[in-house]
This record gives sequence, structure tokens and C-alpha cells, in this order.
Amino acid sequence: MHYTAQWNDDVHHLLHAAATGENTGYYADFDNFEERSGMLGRALAEGFAYQGEMKPHEGMKRGEPSEGLPATSFVVYMQDHDQVGNRVKGDRITRLASDDAVKALIAVYLLSPQIPMVFQGEEWASSHPFPFFSDVPTELREVVRSGRQEELKSTPEHEDPNKPDVEEAVDPTSVRTFASAKLDWSSLKKEPHKSWFQHYRDLIDLRRMEIVPRLSGQNGFAGEYQLLGIKSVLVTWKMGDGSTLRLYMNLAEETQESVPPIIGRRLFLQGYSEEARLGPWTVLWTIEV
Repeated sequence: MHYTAQWNDDVHHLLHAAATGENTGYYADFDNFEERSGMLGRALAEGFAYQGEMKPHEGMKRGEPSEGLPATSFVVYMQDHDQVGNRVKGDRITRLASDDAVKALIAVYLLSPQIPMVFQGEEWASSHPFPFFSDVPTELREVVRSGRQEELKSTPEHEDPNKPDVEEAVDPTSVRTFASAKLDWSSLKKEPHKSWFQHYRDLIDLRRMEIVPRLSGQNGFAGEYQLLGIKSVLVTWKMGDGSTLRLYMNLAEETQESVPPIIGRRLFLQGYSEEARLGPWTVLWTIEV
């Protein structure tokens, strides 16, 4: 009654785990390759990946049925202040995954019927971190520092022995930490940031022309998904104007063979698709009117 959309953390966790290979903490709930594609397909088509099932990392049931809601009931994203800021050093995903993997994720969430959110500086692959920072009185700084280290012990990085220890976390009360998170707007004039920015603009333009006009009138139960392989899935939505939007994706380093016939007019292709095959990190969007 009091809001129209909510964050879809499940999509973020699934995309992040696929691109980075991280499988500790809450990412452990999305690490099973044989289940991940189906979970991602479900989260994109129906809203939540967990709709009342037991979530292993939390040891409790999570979520509730959401397939009856329209796609615009959810906000989908690749990065946000929580997921980046709660890393030990505030690393952005472009420091954790290959360019091909990141571009595949971008193509998935920016063209999804769900509402996309772009995190500050993401659109030009900012090289600046976004660490947690807090402006507090001098007498509270030590409390904030120690509290921050305790909080980090419950994050996925702390459970991964190959990642930095919480003692390496930057001082959240330091002006230097705050300054390090500020965006460098001059980066927009330099490569590779200039090209990343254009990539985002092209996708957002495509969304404005092909996706947004078809959202009005979309009902619940409008999405469905079909597993193509261990790491590949086809997601289909019935749009508000009666057209059918399809997403073929392969979020893996290996080529996916035996893909069903590609149906509809091609809207966007990241990677390559030929002869019933999807190449590594391939995302293909089509529309059938």
C-alpha cells in the first residue's frame, strides 16, 4: 500500500556471484552452478529467487511468492552503496571481474523489464573505490572503527581466506577515506571510461525506445524461464503491449551449445550467437511483436 517497488537483492547476488566467482557469505546461497541459472531466471521472470524456501546461509526461510507481481515492482542493479561500501576496501565490480563479464551483467539488468538503478560512477567504470565512511565526533571515532571491523566479519569477504582481512579495512572516520570515494569527473574525457560511458548511454537509449514503451499494462505472471544449460537460461516476458521480450544469456566462460531457435527481432547482442550456440558471456535480447 505504501510503496510501488523494492530492491531485488537476489538478482544482484546472482549476477555478482556469476561474474566474480565469489561464493562465501550470502553469496554461498547462490553458488550452486546447477541451480544458479534457474534461480537467476526465476528472479528476473518472477521477482525473487527465494520465495519462501530455506536460505542456507541464513538458516531460515526467505522471501514470499512474487510471480503475481509485474516486473516494475522490483528495482534491479549490479552495484549499490551497500554491496560496494561493505567490502573491505570498497572495491567496485570492475576490479573483481573481467570486462566481458561486467558488460554481460550490464546488458542483463539495464534492459530488464524490472527497474534498473545505476550506482554513482558505475556508468563510466570509475576506478575510485567506494569505502564506508562516517563523520563522527572525535570521541566516537574509535567506537566506529572497531564497530566497522566487527561488521565486516559478517560479510562474504571475511569468510574467504583469499580476500583481505578486516584489519586491512580503511579508517571510516578519516577524511582521506571520504575523499577517496569522490568521483573524478574528468575521467569521462579519458579512455577506457569514455567508452564505458557511451556503452551505458547506448543501452539506456535502447531501453527508452524498446523496453519502456512496452511496460505499461504489464500484468503479474508475465515472466517465465527455461534452463538452456548449467550456466545458461532463456527468460521470456509478455509485455504490456502484447509483445514478447526474450533474453538468452550465457554467464560463463564456456560456450553453450544446443540453444533453441532464436525468435524475434534482435534488439541487442553482447558476445556472439550463431548456429544454436551462445558464446562466453553472451547476452541476446529479442522482441516479437
